[in-house]
Amino acid sequence: MMVLIAITAVFYLLSARNDQALIVIISLLLVSIVWALQSSILRYMNELKIFNTGAISEK
Repeated sequence: MMVLIAITAVFYLLSARNDQALIVIISLLLVSIVWALQSSILRYMNELKIFNTGAISEK
């Protein structure tokens, strides 16, 4: 949540300064970070499914 607020604040400040070049550069940087982390996030989510923390049943 804090990361989202920080990113929003950066974009707000850059738009208040009317700095379109930095807005484009930061947008491309964020898109490339999300794209690079996409596979590792999916792998992490699959690991969480393996270690299901649901109810434990005894046999």
